[in-house]
Amino acid sequence: MIYDTWDMFGAACPCGIGFEGRHARAVALRTPGGKCIVRAAGTGGGGLERWMTGAMMEYGRLGRCVAWRLEELIIRLAPLILPLGGLPFAAQFGLRLAAFLVLSALAKLIFPECRRWHGAEHQVLNALRDGRVLSVGAAMSEPVLLDTCGTVCGFWTNAAGIAAASLIHTPWVAVDMLAAILAASALQFVIERCWDKLVPLRRESRGLISREAVRVGLWYQRLCVATPRQSELADALEAMRAVQERERRRRRK
Repeated sequence: MIYDTWDMFGAACPCGIGFEGRHARAVALRTPGGKCIVRAAGTGGGGLERWMTGAMMEYGRLGRCVAWRLEELIIRLAPLILPLGGLPFAAQFGLRLAAFLVLSALAKLIFPECRRWHGAEHQVLNALRDGRVLSVGAAMSEPVLLDTCGTVCGFWTNAAGIAAASLIHTPWVAVDMLAAILAASALQFVIERCWDKLVPLRRESRGLISREAVRVGLWYQRLCVATPRQSELADALEAMRAVQERERRRRRK
């Protein structure tokens, strides 16, 4: 594999895209007036989404930032708190999972911008992994799905939370809801920290079970990405080049 997924990560938001290496991060944002702002920093190794959120707020996108986070919260929590306590486990699990998928599909229809940025992030990272010269044309020919994206693990953390919610049943609906949220949060914490051991980032290191887990996660990922426009790919490449330049400076020191 030409590119090590530990060396470069990406993230998307409703108005831009960011990338992060070991020692640098950069984000390309579209302001309300349509101007592209590239912001780079000499620190990396974690926290890209938090840094992007701060950048969005700085450039007047507080409303979009709140809507973005609220959308994610609704998709995750709404299936957990459905009052289905009187139904058997299989029926509860099926209905909750269907609600999760329907909400994800609706969000893609209602808020397509973030999905296009997400697709641009994946195409640029795929081009980088394949060792191609980074250009809009090269990135456009790459797939919008990425097997190392957090949405692959995210599908399984949500499915585990839905399974836990479907097992919980007390005489009190409010207690059911609270217990379901707590159980889902605990499972998410555990699964996310075990994921890299259960499903290696490098494709050649995966066994049959981990390959199937990724395949199912990629099926869900189709609801989280969309084909980007050339302008979004161009912005993504600007952010990537800013990270690469800072990483090169770091290595020369």
